[in-house]
Amino acid sequence: MYNKFSFVKKTISLVLAAALMASLSGCGSLDTADISDAFDPYATSASYGIGGKTGTIPGFSANIAVPASDTVANSNVDSALSESSMIVDLSSNEMLCGKNIYERLYPASTTKILTALVVIKNCSNLDETLTVSENALDLESGSSVAGLAVGDVITVRDALYGMMLASGNDAAIALAEYVSGSVSAFADLMNDTARMIGATNSHFVNPNGLQDSEHYTTVYDLYLIFNEAIKNEVFYDIVTAFSHTATYTSGGESVTKTWDSTCRYMAGTATAPEGVTVLGAKTGTTSTAGSCLVLLSENSRGDRFISVALAATERNEVYSLMNQLMSLENTESGDAASGGAK
Repeated sequence: MYNKFSFVKKTISLVLAAALMASLSGCGSLDTADISDAFDPYATSASYGIGGKTGTIPGFSANIAVPASDTVANSNVDSALSESSMIVDLSSNEMLCGKNIYERLYPASTTKILTALVVIKNCSNLDETLTVSENALDLESGSSVAGLAVGDVITVRDALYGMMLASGNDAAIALAEYVSGSVSAFADLMNDTARMIGATNSHFVNPNGLQDSEHYTTVYDLYLIFNEAIKNEVFYDIVTAFSHTATYTSGGESVTKTWDSTCRYMAGTATAPEGVTVLGAKTGTTSTAGSCLVLLSENSRGDRFISVALAATERNEVYSLMNQLMSLENTESGDAASGGAK
């Protein structure tokens, strides 16, 4: 079995142990260290008999895919189109196809999925306003932006749309500073959140995914993060939006700006396979990370799927790969993983 499992086992066991302790009200004397290895963290449920109480709690893997291998080939998918990819059927939690899903790679702006989730979870009122700092605009040349200016006053909610749809690196920094006071403090919060989700083979140092050798994730971790994020109603509304119009204050004046999704499927410049609908997406591209894409899609039966691809050499290739992966949605999941990789 791939060593990813041994890498995450301790962390996932601790998450499971925490759930157990929460279920045992009045048992605050329990030692987490004594029970953290008591259960198989990849089981769908676990029984316990501790402190005079017995019961069953959900296992960590009850609602996620836990592939037995880092690669599951399919003859209809050209795995050479990206360094790493996967598609998961959310109805069965089965990986239909995958390649190098535990390989550490640069995520580019797909990082903003986690950023958005952290912001939403840590802001009690998304209609509060933030003020854009000079630091938020101190970005490398050619960086994707939402078009914010120093001193702009914008709601957290609108800034989230600007970050997710326009992939605004300026909005990402502004949000991080609003939540945590600094980028580094926010990165700590990102890493804590990722670990609690089970994405333990990742490390984040900024909220936007601009290149840093210490900023990395895996296709599997991105799947875990996105799978958790789409359970949040606010995040779901944002990631499934085709466009968003915001009105905010800039230079003391009220301005209106519309952001469109950077995903070709959402923009109507790419077509999903017949019978498949792309519901939501997050793109990411840097010269080092290559072209990256995370999708939520649905087939004609109403089954939903998460597809993730990292490190495609060209944008056209990542969309070609995604079409091949999404074509598997029209196949019964038990028959999808077959044949050899091209």
